Amino acid sequence: MARLKIDVQNKLIEIEGSEAFIQDTYNKSKPLFENDHQNSETEVITKRQHRNGIFKESYSIVKTLNLSSPQSLMEFYKTKKAPSALERNTLFIYYLEKIAGIQNIGLNHIYTCYKETNAKMPKALRQSLLDTASKKGWLITKKMTDIRISTRGEYLVEHELA
Repeated sequence: MARLKIDVQNKLIEIEGSEAFIQDTYNKSKPLFENDHQNSETEVITKRQHRNGIFKESYSIVKTLNLSSPQSLMEFYKTKKAPSALERNTLFIYYLEKIAGIQNIGLNHIYTCYKETNAKMPKALRQSLLDTASKKGWLITKKMTDIRISTRGEYLVEHELA
């Protein structure tokens, strides 16, 4: 059984089904997002159901993301101690928003940061970001295509992750 959810306002597509179905549906939905004037990446999350009923998320590296200027993400990451996924999520959002000047930060941006730093990624990235916002208050996740750092998150990165 295939299922599809398209949220044009938040630029979110959730699809379940075969690879061919997912690709076909994405290609047909792509024109809905082409009028975006802010050069943000459209979030496409594919979920495949395994035999045990667990869904596996899949993300893409944002190839246009500059993680080296003015300070590289790797340098910034090495200067901070972020032992948990919640702290790493906050650190990456802080870097993207405050240092790299990225707007409309989405799941693929965070995935790209995890890959760039070779940091241990949470098994469920989306849920981890939601937990970072709801349990700690370090992020603002009203839109998963516009994740932002909160004042509490700024304080964490600037004063506690030294």
